[in-house]
Amino acid sequence: MKTIGIVAEFNPFHEGHAYLFRKAKELTGAGRICCVMSGNFVQRGTPAVFDKWERAEAAIRGGADLILELPAIFSCASSREFARGAVNILSGLGTVDVLACGSEAGDAALLKQAARLARTAEDSPSLKGYLQQGLSFPAARQKVLDDLCQDADPQLDPQLYKQPNNILALSYLQALEDPLIVPGEGKPAFFTLKRADDGHHVTASRLRAALAADPSTGKRLQEIESRFFDLLRYEVLRTAPEELEEIASAGEGLGYLLKKEICRATSLTDLKKRLKSRRYTETRLDRLFVQTLLGIRRADLAGASAYLRPLAFNDAGAALLRESKAGKKARLPFVEDVAGSLRARDRIQSGPAGEALRRTLEIEILAGDLYALLSGDSLYTASDYVRKPRPVRP
Repeated sequence: MKTIGIVAEFNPFHEGHAYLFRKAKELTGAGRICCVMSGNFVQRGTPAVFDKWERAEAAIRGGADLILELPAIFSCASSREFARGAVNILSGLGTVDVLACGSEAGDAALLKQAARLARTAEDSPSLKGYLQQGLSFPAARQKVLDDLCQDADPQLDPQLYKQPNNILALSYLQALEDPLIVPGEGKPAFFTLKRADDGHHVTASRLRAALAADPSTGKRLQEIESRFFDLLRYEVLRTAPEELEEIASAGEGLGYLLKKEICRATSLTDLKKRLKSRRYTETRLDRLFVQTLLGIRRADLAGASAYLRPLAFNDAGAALLRESKAGKKARLPFVEDVAGSLRARDRIQSGPAGEALRRTLEIEILAGDLYALLSGDSLYTASDYVRKPRPVRP
């Protein structure tokens, strides 16, 4: 049976996600859906509105069959690293035939052409010049793409590279073409569906805005942000600026600037205003903050190890897991019992590979504890040592 792989955050789950499930199955002839989902912190660099277990169960009830965890070290990173981790996990299961995603373009051939041009832009000497002018990497790359699109196919509108779902789709395509991430044999095909927002489906951002405006959930989200700011201030105060500069989204003096401004800032919003510039975008700052709390350094991200950890599944998802395990199709280690996996790494996989997996798991465990602190949940019952994947029944 053909299986579709989808990368998502379900922050929160909505009808647009269910629509993607239905249409992707209809148009590809697939019978199962496996999703890789961000954990408790999402790619924008913020805490998810609900924890990973609740969001995973909602996705299963909405039409998915198996939800695998995207570790925090990837989920809180740039679109390229986010895609690298997610595509590695989907291909590492060994049973995914098609990688599907929504995009503003809705045209797989056009996105493949755009991905080739993006690789050309990143190798262009002009990119370095724009970076030296103080532009952020995304802004500098866009400048190069604006120039290149003039000589490319007229269909390649530079605006394509500015639309968020297109950006992720291009990152997935680049990850699929990387032989270190996805070996040539058994590589999933790429499928994209034009997003049906603006009157067709309520978007996740609108749902988050509605949750923030609701008196009960809004108070919870405000408390999360306030606790996040207090914890961030403590962590920055206790950390040397040289160490802050090693955080994955720091560099270029940002760690030193964070250390300088943390005492002056009165809120998370105020801190971002003090740090934001042409070079330091708001999204980069959000990622910097959560990476600081989780201690994610550039070296950690460069050596991060993906794994296969189910968060939720139905009967079809359980069969998919059995097919991957029993058929020995998986090329990544399974993690179902965190403590047991850590002990197993110590026992049977020493050296750099074992240490990379250990570090990735330790960061994920800390991310779960941090989310519990922010949400006011029990550190014990919410712990990754305690929570286990459970089948979701109709």
